[in-house]
Amino acid sequence: MDYDKKFEELKQRYTLEEIVESFVFPGKEPTPEEHAEFVRLRMERLAQTSPEEGIKWRLFALKYDIKECIELKKDTPFSHFIEKYIDITNKKQKDLAADLSINPSTLSRILNGKESVGKSLAYRLEKHSGKLIPAIYWWKLAQREIEQDILTNVVDREREAKMVKNAFSVEAA
Repeated sequence: MDYDKKFEELKQRYTLEEIVESFVFPGKEPTPEEHAEFVRLRMERLAQTSPEEGIKWRLFALKYDIKECIELKKDTPFSHFIEKYIDITNKKQKDLAADLSINPSTLSRILNGKESVGKSLAYRLEKHSGKLIPAIYWWKLAQREIEQDILTNVVDREREAKMVKNAFSVEAA
């Protein structure tokens, strides 16, 4: 692509300030030596990272994975993110359950998709993550899973419909 030509076209439509605020222009590709130096410096920095910093950065990454799942309405189960959280925090399931003051069987049921997450657990996960992952993210993630279940679970819908008496009926016009 001829970037100079593209820039001239943009200048005809926008002010320079608008162009600067709205577009990112590519830089030059790094040479193999520059790339190798970048990788060396990055690995050096990673080696200096404390275990606590490593957990913090991985929790930030998890936070943005959750946010993306919520915003893009992905069908990734809640349990996937709890499993990642357990891995990041280097906890065993029973230890995380103890930290959150819930029964280990409750955590197991959540991980196996047999139990939904309530507000209280969302608040506890927020606190446990050092407030790096807000309660509202955990809550929306759990609600996204419930929403998907409501949209697709025909068996539960039919079972619950049988429990209703004197339902309002609308005849076709």
